[in-house]
Amino acid sequence: MNKPEVSVIIPVYKVEDYIGRCCRGLFSQTLESIEYIFIDDCSPDRSVSVIEDALSDFPSRKPQVRLLRTERNSGQAAVRALGIREATGEYVIHCDSDDWPEPSMYGKLYSKAKEEDADIVICDMFRSDGTADTFFGCGFSGSACFGRDVVAKRVFPALWNKLVRRSLFDWEHFTFPEGNLGEDYALTAQVAVRSSRVCHVPEPLYHYFTNPASITKDTGRANVVGKYLTSLGNIRLVEEVFRRAGMLPEYAACIQAAKISDRFYLLRDYLDQPDVRQAWKTSVPELRGHSWLLNGEAQLKARLMSLLVDLGIYR
Repeated sequence: MNKPEVSVIIPVYKVEDYIGRCCRGLFSQTLESIEYIFIDDCSPDRSVSVIEDALSDFPSRKPQVRLLRTERNSGQAAVRALGIREATGEYVIHCDSDDWPEPSMYGKLYSKAKEEDADIVICDMFRSDGTADTFFGCGFSGSACFGRDVVAKRVFPALWNKLVRRSLFDWEHFTFPEGNLGEDYALTAQVAVRSSRVCHVPEPLYHYFTNPASITKDTGRANVVGKYLTSLGNIRLVEEVFRRAGMLPEYAACIQAAKISDRFYLLRDYLDQPDVRQAWKTSVPELRGHSWLLNGEAQLKARLMSLLVDLGIYR
């Protein structure tokens, strides 16, 4: 059997209410040469049964579907790593199981990749509540600055709107994240700086579902510091990978920009809580003082609002 043109990796855990919609979007793709890798992370619900039910409506897709199961619940970062290791396609992309793609998505991205001999092809997206869609741009501003934009978090770092040449995942030099928040950033940053050509399909081809039950949208006060520290840990992972590769001088300002962005956007709504204030003050000692205000890689809003927090003005 010929190797597929695209491998799609779909983590599965507690999504029985949403995975059917995702499967319909996946199995309706206009691209024929495709591999679907569903990874059941020991989901305790009927998610796998829903996948099997959906697949019965698309019999021609059955030979293209692989359903793997982890030995124990491992978390999204480990599941993504397993999927990439198992993928056989020329290009790889991820799809979160509570989201769904437009039927033309992977065909359009792959056609662009072949047309331009691109290492990565990125598209825009919709933010969806399940009934209404809002356009959500990806932040792409050009191939030449893509690596810096990703590392600095000026480009939305999600994996699901980026078709990546599989050979970019070089096992000798690639480090997989462990934390389950910001793991997409840690993966995307490493491939972005190794890509030679990145192209953009300026169409919203993916529906990013704002699921209130999702791990990334749960902003309860009891969890916010832990999630911030997990995301910060993935930024530090990238920093260490770049240090070992001798790339840190080139990207140090971009990594600092990511730290500024994470601290502000993940903690800003909970600064009345003592543990959150403590995390703001102590978690990133390299941001003490205000020399980081001159960091041109960081978003202006995050810099200015962070200054107001430090001055005790922003609440």
